[in-house]
Amino acid sequence: MFANEILADMKVDSLTVAEWSELEELKNLLEPFAAHTDLLQTDAMSLSYVLPSILDLDCHLQQFSSAKLLTTAMRADIQQRFMPILDPYITQLQPTACSCMFP
Repeated sequence: MFANEILADMKVDSLTVAEWSELEELKNLLEPFAAHTDLLQTDAMSLSYVLPSILDLDCHLQQFSSAKLLTTAMRADIQQRFMPILDPYITQLQPTACSCMFP
């Protein structure tokens, strides 16, 4: 098993049940990000999938209630990074990029 090999290399006997639960929770939190990354990095994907992906990830973070501090920080980061796309009234709105996102 891969996890056991890593633990053996680190000279750690084992993780506690609580630590395994935390890792599982973190995996569940980040899984949609990996899926969207895989989808959007292909050559065939267009910019029209970016906005739905951002909104889907934001929704996922809102519904993930067990790690509130982390999800709040992640949502704030998403909103800051993508403000020119998410807020149509912002002065830095780039209409060319936005027009590509709405086929």
